[in-house]
Amino acid sequence: LDAGADVPVKPFGTDAQRLLRLEKGHFIVGRDSDGLSNPFELGLKGLVAKSKPFFVGKRSLDIHLRRGIQRQMIGVSFGKGRIDKLAEGALVVRKRDVVGRLTSVAYSPTLDTTIGLALVENPAPPGSTLEFLSSGRDLKGTHVRFPFYDPSHERQSL
Repeated sequence: LDAGADVPVKPFGTDAQRLLRLEKGHFIVGRDSDGLSNPFELGLKGLVAKSKPFFVGKRSLDIHLRRGIQRQMIGVSFGKGRIDKLAEGALVVRKRDVVGRLTSVAYSPTLDTTIGLALVENPAPPGSTLEFLSSGRDLKGTHVRFPFYDPSHERQSL
């Protein structure tokens, strides 16, 4: 910190940064999404320029819309306290079928709960229970809306 005293932005740890972005529900491209993800699954349909007559990828996105969106990025809460041995990449299972994966997970001391993002096929509505398989253990989580922290954005300053 002393070395950065003259710098207007203080240094910070990447673990803290990853937790803060998760609490706000921000995903990391390539970690929380994959090569098959599209903006509609990730909640980014507002960023797709539907009024443009053409852009690279428009045809593919139109095909996704015609087929219907199969997967969705959702928030998951695992109740109060820390859950150890819950790994990113844990499988989301429904009736013994794999229907998704936990893409990010961390314990939030601010919320006193373990939270995560998951990419899930046809998820049940918020409030529903999800089953996870992680390191040979069955765990349960709840589908919740995100951002997990400050959902009304009252703490955000401009």
